[in-house]
Parts: sequence; C-alpha cells; structure tokens
Amino acid sequence: MAVVIWVVFLPGMLVNNRTGSWTPPWRPWFLVVLGAATLAVGCWLIWRAAVQLQDAGISPFAAHPGPVLLTDGLYARVRNPMDLGTTLTALAPAVAVDLSVVWIVPFAAFVYYAMGRGPLEHSYLHEAFGEQWEDYRAAVPLWTPLWTR
Repeated sequence: MAVVIWVVFLPGMLVNNRTGSWTPPWRPWFLVVLGAATLAVGCWLIWRAAVQLQDAGISPFAAHPGPVLLTDGLYARVRNPMDLGTTLTALAPAVAVDLSVVWIVPFAAFVYYAMGRGPLEHSYLHEAFGEQWEDYRAAVPLWTPLWTR
C-alpha cells in the first residue's frame, strides 16, 4: 500500500494539479530508466525486508519490535531496509518526471522516516534490546548500506 501512495497517488495528484492531465511530462529516457531502476530497487528492499521479518516471526507492519533483533541478511547492511526502500520508491517518480513539485514526495518520505518514525522505532528498540541494540546501531549504518559484509 505504501508503494501505491508514494509512487502513484501522491505524484499523480501533483502532476494533475500542475498540468491538468494525468499524463506526466517525462524526463529524458535515461532518467526514466533510472527512475524505474530506483523503483525496482526500492520495491525489492521492501519485499526482502518483509520476507525476512516474517521468517523471524515479526509482522512487517508492527509498530513495536518483535521477539528478536534482526542483525543478518539485509539488516546486516542497513538498519531499516523497509524505510530505505520506501524512500527510494518515493524518489523514483521525481527522477523520471519533469515536474519540480514532485520532489516534495521523496522529501516528505525522508523527513517522515528520518525525523518521525525512525527515532520512535530506535527508542522502542533500545527499550526492548538495550546493549544488543546499541552494538548493532554502532555497527550498521542507518541509510547507506554496507557493501563489504
């Protein structure tokens, strides 16, 4: 559902509001391809993270931590791959569509995850896992994946 909101609904409303049409003014083809690749990577991150959470017995939609702290797979490379994936899916239309107002969508996603939901989740994880969470937090970056693990 988040993908539909961030990639279709919000950019579509902005395009329609600015141009009077639901057909977006596309950027050059290589930026459209880059936007599609950004969307694909974002969706893959969301999907893989959700599968990994479910395999560990954690709901991907839970507001609070599950019974275990995931530190392997995608979670060994970036602390919250679902937030990163959702932000990338929000970025995709801004890369592909030639309308500056569409940039508000990835900006809003980043602000929501970096300044709203992220700090709240971190406090929940600290409460639930204490020292284990702090060690993990020190070792794994929040937004920029580790490539050498």
